[in-house]
Amino acid sequence: MGLGDGIRRNIAKVSKEERDLYIDAVKQLNQIYYSPTGSRTDFPAGHVSYWFKQDEIHQSSHIHGCPAFLPWHREMCNRYEALLRTIHPELSLHYWDWNLDPSAMPDGQGGVINIFDADFMGNADGTVNGGSVGEPLLSAGFYLVNPSDPNPGDGKFRDNRSPVVINKPNPNDPSTWNYPPHYNPADPPKTLTRNKQAGPPPVGVPGSRWAKDADFFNANTWEEFRDLMYGYEQGTSQNSAHGEAHGYIGGNLRNPHISFRDPFVFLLHSNVDRLWAMWQLQPGHAERLDPTQVYNTEGNTTGTGDIESDAFWGILSPLEPWAGFTAQTTATGIIENLLPIRPWFAPENEENQMGNYKTSMDVSVVTPPSYDTAPHSN
Repeated sequence: MGLGDGIRRNIAKVSKEERDLYIDAVKQLNQIYYSPTGSRTDFPAGHVSYWFKQDEIHQSSHIHGCPAFLPWHREMCNRYEALLRTIHPELSLHYWDWNLDPSAMPDGQGGVINIFDADFMGNADGTVNGGSVGEPLLSAGFYLVNPSDPNPGDGKFRDNRSPVVINKPNPNDPSTWNYPPHYNPADPPKTLTRNKQAGPPPVGVPGSRWAKDADFFNANTWEEFRDLMYGYEQGTSQNSAHGEAHGYIGGNLRNPHISFRDPFVFLLHSNVDRLWAMWQLQPGHAERLDPTQVYNTEGNTTGTGDIESDAFWGILSPLEPWAGFTAQTTATGIIENLLPIRPWFAPENEENQMGNYKTSMDVSVVTPPSYDTAPHSN
């Protein structure tokens, strides 16, 4: 089968029809709004598009270099795939196989495909227009038309500062809080750029810090697997496959706080999740599908720190922002300076809906999606 079978595939090998449906769904998500009756002048902002909400979600939580990194990003990818399916139900969140140069990937039928063209993901050449992504995302409002203007859109744009620190005149009263200049999630980013390195990624090259796929599959423990993926970020080694993938594409992708303004990031993170799924599904390892065993010695970790500096999200931490602004407790470890986000905050309060309060232990998070390189698991 293919289109509509629920399997995430190598994006180079899906049909042109499906790629067209995929980018159409991405663009349409920027025309549908959370809290549609709200206003950009609200705090938290209302009338934020489904697409711009992805950046707001990612910045608000900043879950990197910690045990919850893989499960939290799986939850985000799963929710994004569900959004794509609200536009075209037959779609799946496909992946970029990072062994391949995305500008020259075999399509499985004797041809070669460049996904960085004006029909799909847009420009990734840093020498063209300063690396601006261009079409098809420019005219769809994913960033401003004239990024050279010092004050475009009457000042209604987001800049590239990171991390975002919101203004809190009264730290104990969210009704007094507001956004700093040029960070309102309802506004488009001023720029969106890439600067892809030439040739294929240096996967497995000595000194690259980028492990081969086989190294991931052969990891004996959760700790070994996640160390290969982001050991440098967690401070356990120099391994950094996830970080190197972001840096290979460059531009927005190089900055973890603003990387989710680029739709390509979901193809990258779908591949991160695919490798984790394949590790989980290695024969003879049923414990990797057991929420009480999969995370091994990190299964009882709680949260500490502050998203404005160095948050450490544990496996027992509620998955934010969906669990809600007040979900942090002493039992799970309180992360400070969360950004309240609608609709998982007043006035919609969707954090109270069934299924929104969960941790990395939830079976819906531990159970991997289906990929073309792994058997169905649902």
